[in-house]
Amino acid sequence: MSFTRPDLQSIVERVKGDMRNALQIVAVLRRSTEEAFAIAIAGASHVLHGHIRFISKQIFPDQAEVIYLERWAAVYALQRKAATFANLQISGTGNDGETIPIGTTYQRSDNALYTTDAAVTIAAGVYTVAITAAVAGASGNLGDGEGLTLLSPISGVNSDALVDSTNLEAEDTETDESLRLRVLARIRTPPSGGTVTDYLAYARAVPGVTRAWVLPNWPAAGFNGEGGVGVSFVEDGEDPIIPSAAKVAEVQTNVNLNKPVTADAVVFAPIPNVVDIVVNIKPNTQAVRDAVTAEMTDLFQREGQVAGAVDPDLIASAVTYSGGLSVSKINEAISVSAGEEDHALLAPTGDVVSTSGQIITLGTITYGTLA
Repeated sequence: MSFTRPDLQSIVERVKGDMRNALQIVAVLRRSTEEAFAIAIAGASHVLHGHIRFISKQIFPDQAEVIYLERWAAVYALQRKAATFANLQISGTGNDGETIPIGTTYQRSDNALYTTDAAVTIAAGVYTVAITAAVAGASGNLGDGEGLTLLSPISGVNSDALVDSTNLEAEDTETDESLRLRVLARIRTPPSGGTVTDYLAYARAVPGVTRAWVLPNWPAAGFNGEGGVGVSFVEDGEDPIIPSAAKVAEVQTNVNLNKPVTADAVVFAPIPNVVDIVVNIKPNTQAVRDAVTAEMTDLFQREGQVAGAVDPDLIASAVTYSGGLSVSKINEAISVSAGEEDHALLAPTGDVVSTSGQIITLGTITYGTLA
């Protein structure tokens, strides 16, 4: 039977009633000593009711507040994923024999700072060195070809440098909701010696990973198709969501550290199955276009699964995801868009089909006017 917390006035009236019965009086008069006591007692009781209600939420991790959620995580040996530092490979030019010391600082156009991880000497007019961002978080990431400049010039070294590649992709601190989902997953699916849910946990433990999939008997280099485990994932907080080679390597390292020693496992980025949408809508206004775009984005994230991966909710039945998307669901998502009166979907003309290892991603949406 559920308990309904009484409001303050209800408690005041309850205490007044107790006083009338105990003192055998007809009424508790306004501004009387009895009324003052009743209000004071009711106030204290109301605060206690509030504290009990607060505590009752903290004993369940699905609704616990941050400090208690982290305590729940600690019970299961889980920690909030901390922000990580971007590590990049850069190259530049200068005079042969000139040395760039370890700890040399480069800056980005917005004044973000990076320091070299090792000393490097210029040979054949060029140098390559790894640098690490001074501040943790995704804001420290740089794309290939982006430029940096020496904070303090070095004689014989050109101040400009370019990013060649990413060694380690930086991530922001894990959100409360992401941590909560991992705690609940740990409770609902405890470690089982290398099951599907174990590999999902290995992947999701890496900063930036939001969704992951496991493919049994995954064919890959070095595997014979029997006993090999494929692990794929995406980063919903990034654009695109398909992970970089550096992030794949990072997840592979964590899987290798945790998987059973007898298992063969390979981590790979899912292959995007890009779906372009062509639709005529009525009315063809910016507000309706924005609403349809939002619904399409939500649909593809909700329905996007790696083809051939095991459905963790149906492990016993060995059900795998098709990775496809029906035209009816696309039409449904457009129809529920705010302000949409009618539409005609011109593309895709049939259900979207994916092959093993693919995941549907939203491409370009082209809008027209429905007469």
